[in-house]
Amino acid sequence: TRQPPVGSVGNGPCAVPSCCRNTGATIFTGGYVRVFYGYVYQDMGVIMKPNKKKFSAIMWITILIFLAIVLTFPRWISIFYPEPHRNLVFSASYQYDIDPYLVFAIIRAESKYQNSAQSPVGARGLMQIMPETAQWIAEQQGIEDFDPDSLHDPETNIRFGCWYLADLTREFNGNIPMVVAAYNAGRGKLKEWVVNGQWDGSPETVDNIPFYETRLYVKNVLKNYKAYQAIYK
Repeated sequence: TRQPPVGSVGNGPCAVPSCCRNTGATIFTGGYVRVFYGYVYQDMGVIMKPNKKKFSAIMWITILIFLAIVLTFPRWISIFYPEPHRNLVFSASYQYDIDPYLVFAIIRAESKYQNSAQSPVGARGLMQIMPETAQWIAEQQGIEDFDPDSLHDPETNIRFGCWYLADLTREFNGNIPMVVAAYNAGRGKLKEWVVNGQWDGSPETVDNIPFYETRLYVKNVLKNYKAYQAIYK
């Protein structure tokens, strides 16, 4: 059996060069390799030295990336909160006097910005408007021969969605959580919750909303809304 070299263990003579004998370095034995404060020795001498320059470069790159993220916040997060169809959204929002960033928040929650989105129950387009609701909106606006398939057209969908949000905003006195809840569950159901004392319409008591789906929806839209305001306002 081959024995470890002299100096690898115990208090015997040390085969390590004199430059390292008095460093107090801990010896890690593994076959014929011994480590002394960053130097790896074999029987014939030094075979490896850590690459300090590489480590330093990685450290500085990490610091620069961190600074870039901090200094450009919150703009960099706009990748996750874009403004699709910006001109259409702003035009319709100003026409009906609602916050365009609330519209974007709803679009993000409803369809993830997909024009072709259609829910299992039939809601369509960017703002996921039900055909029956769209037909009622069309009648309120004096539009004849309304085609439900036009809800996949961004201009029609955004215009109808903004009109509907404005109508809910007037009815619920600008209470955003209530407007959002009514957009999801219907104004009739929301009035029922308020009358029965199940929810007072405040953002602090969203967990009191009886419908689980609406509860999550309101939280999601309000989170999106805050993000859009932080990024763009």
